[in-house]
Amino acid sequence: MIRIGFFLVVFFVSNHLSAQITYAYGKYTGTGAQKSITGLGFSPEVVIIKADDVYEAVITTNTMTAGDAKGMGSTAALNTASIKTLDADGFTVLTDNRANGSGITYYWIAFNAGTNVVTGSYTATGAAKTVNTLSFTPDNVWIWGAGATVRSDVGISLTSTNHDGMGFYTKDGSSLNWNYVNAFNGTGFVTESDATYSPVANTVVYHWIAFNDNGTVLKTNYYGGGNATDYTNGQVINPGFAPDFVIVVDKNATNVPAFRTKSVASATDKSFSFAATAGTTNRIKSFSASPTGWAIGTNASVGTDYEDYSYIAFSGGTALPVELVSFTAEKQNDEILLEWETASEKNSDHFDIMRANDSKEFEKLDSRTAAGNSSHLIYYDYLDGTPNKGFNYYKLVEYDIDGKTQESPVVAVNFTDQIDVVTELFPNPSSDKAVLYFNSQNGGVYRLYINDMSGKPIYQAQIPAMIGDNKFTLFVSDYAAGNYLLNLVEPGGKTSSTQFVKSE
Repeated sequence: MIRIGFFLVVFFVSNHLSAQITYAYGKYTGTGAQKSITGLGFSPEVVIIKADDVYEAVITTNTMTAGDAKGMGSTAALNTASIKTLDADGFTVLTDNRANGSGITYYWIAFNAGTNVVTGSYTATGAAKTVNTLSFTPDNVWIWGAGATVRSDVGISLTSTNHDGMGFYTKDGSSLNWNYVNAFNGTGFVTESDATYSPVANTVVYHWIAFNDNGTVLKTNYYGGGNATDYTNGQVINPGFAPDFVIVVDKNATNVPAFRTKSVASATDKSFSFAATAGTTNRIKSFSASPTGWAIGTNASVGTDYEDYSYIAFSGGTALPVELVSFTAEKQNDEILLEWETASEKNSDHFDIMRANDSKEFEKLDSRTAAGNSSHLIYYDYLDGTPNKGFNYYKLVEYDIDGKTQESPVVAVNFTDQIDVVTELFPNPSSDKAVLYFNSQNGGVYRLYINDMSGKPIYQAQIPAMIGDNKFTLFVSDYAAGNYLLNLVEPGGKTSSTQFVKSE
C-alpha cells in the first residue's frame, strides 16, 4: 500500500497593468527529503522561507549561485543545504531544517522581478557603492553579502520619506540609519562606506533587491504619534488595502522585526521574526478585511506608546481553489481504492481521476463533482475496478468554475500477485527526478546501484524496505543525458534490474 500525505497552499497576485509586481506566497509541510514547490505560474527571482520552528528565515535570488541561500537571522556565510534551485514554475528545497525539516510547517513568499521589483549584485571595494540601473527611486532596498561578518548580514534600508533614513538588520532589528544606504535617487541608491556596518566589505559579493512603492500592491510607510495612548490591543493599522505580507519594525531599533503572511490561518494569532524562533503571539495578531490592515498586540515590537513603527506591506493575493490534505491509493482484493480529502475549496467544479501504466501518458478514468465552496474537511473516494497488472499510477486534476486547474501528487499501487521483487521507475525518461517503486516480500535493507551503460558506477544507496509496496525518490538532474542501468539487490542477494533514460 502506498500512502502519501501532501499539504500545499499557494496564493497569487499579478497586477501587470498598474503595479508590475508579481508574487506568490503560501506554506508547505517539510518532508526531510528534497522536494519542489510548484504552481506559482512564473519563475521566481526571489524566495524567502521561514520555518514555524526554531530555525532562521532564508533568502535566495536569481543573482546568487544555484544552491546558495542567506540566513536572515544570524551572522554567517551563505548556506548550501536549504534552497536548491529557482525553477520554471516554483522552487526546490533541500533537507536543511531551515527549509525542509520533516513535519515542520514553512511559510514562504516568492517574487518575480519586473518593473517595480529589481534584483542585482556587485563586488564591493570598500568604498561607497552607487547602483544606478533602476528606472525608479526605490522605497526599500534589501542587501546582504556572501561573507560571514556583520557587514554581510541581511539589512533593509527604507527611503528617507517618513522613515528618517531608517535601516535595520533583519536578524534583530538593530539600527543601520545612514551607515547602510545614505541616498536614494531616480535611478537607484548609494551605500555608505562605514567600516563597521556598510555593505561594501572589500572583495565581498553583495546581492540586493529594490522595491518601488506605488501604494497599490506595495506600500512603505510608518505609524505612531509619539504619545502615551498611541496603541490599544487589537488596534488595526490600515495601509489603505488588505495586506498579504507585512513587515513591522520600531524606528528606535530596540526590538526584532515582526512579519506575517496571509497563509497563516486567519483566526490564528501568530507572526514571525526572521531569527531562529518559532511563530509567536501578541505581535501581528491577524489581518483585517474591515477596516483593511492588520491588528497589533501589545508586544513592543509592534505597539508601544511613544514609539513609531515603520512597515512594508504587500497586497492583492487570491487563494488557489483547493487545499488538498491527502491523496492515497490502496489495493483491495481485485480493485484499487483512491481516497482524498480537502481542507477547503473555493469555486471548485470537479476532479478528474487520471491513471497511467508502464510510465505512459495519463488517461482519464472518471470524474467526481467537487463541493464548490467549503471551509471544512471533505472526503472523496473512487474505486478503480479494472486496474492493470503491474504498477498503476494515479493523480487528480482539479478544475475550478473558471476552468483553471491544479494537479495532485502522483500515487502508485503495484497490482500483482508476484512475491519476487518488482521494480519500476516513474517517470521514465526523466529530466529531474524519478520515483523507484518496488514490492518486497520480506522487507529488510535493499542495496541500490546505478551505472551508466559502460558500467561506470554513478550512484549507490541502502534502502530500508517494509513488507509490501515501497518507493524511493531518485534525483537525476545532475546526471548526463543518456541511458542508465538500475540494480536493486534484496537482502537475500536476488537482483532486479531496470533501465531508465535521463532526458535533457
